[in-house]
Amino acid sequence: MRTMHRSLLLLATTAGLATEAQTQGRELFGMFSVGPALPMGTFADDFGAGWSVSAGVGRALANRNVELRGTATYGSFGVSSELGGGSGTSTPFAMTADLLYRIGKADAQLRPYLVGGAGLSSVGYSSEYSYEPGGGGSSYSERDNGMTVGAGGGVIAQRGRTGFFAEARYAIVTGSDHSHLPITVGVRIGAR
Repeated sequence: MRTMHRSLLLLATTAGLATEAQTQGRELFGMFSVGPALPMGTFADDFGAGWSVSAGVGRALANRNVELRGTATYGSFGVSSELGGGSGTSTPFAMTADLLYRIGKADAQLRPYLVGGAGLSSVGYSSEYSYEPGGGGSSYSERDNGMTVGAGGGVIAQRGRTGFFAEARYAIVTGSDHSHLPITVGVRIGAR
C-alpha cells in the first residue's frame, strides 16, 4: 500500500511540474502506448509472453532533443504452460521518471531516440493449482514492492503536435526475478 501512495505522489509531482512548465511557456506532451511484453531472464522460466500498457506526461527540455517524462505502466503475464497443472499471473505496475534523448536533426519528421529511467514498482503474483480430480486445489498470491530500472530506444514520427512512436524498453525490478521487455506502439500529443 505504501508503494501505491509513493507512486501516486510521483505522478502528482510529475503532473505539477508539467502544469508549472505550461504556465512558463514550455512544451508539454501526453502519451499512451500498448503492446506485447516478453519475459526475460529467469522470469521467462515460469511465465509466458504478456502485454503492457503505459500512459504519461512530459515536457521538452534543451532545444527539444531532451525530454523528461513521468510514466505509469501496467502489464500482465501468464504462467508458462510448461509448468503444467497450474494457472497464474504476474501483474507488474511501475511509476518511473524517464529521460529521453532524440537522435538526429530537430526538424526531421522521423527520429530515433534513447530512453532510460527509474522508479517504484509493485509486482503481483497469483496462482491456482488443481490436484487430481476430486482432490481439491490450492491458491497463492503475493505482491513484491521495490525499485525498477529500465533502458531502451524507439522511433517517433512527428507531424505538428501529434506523434506516433514505437518503443522497446528492458525493465528490471530490483531484488526480484522479474524482468521483461515490452514492445509498444503509441501516440503522443503536445510538444514537437
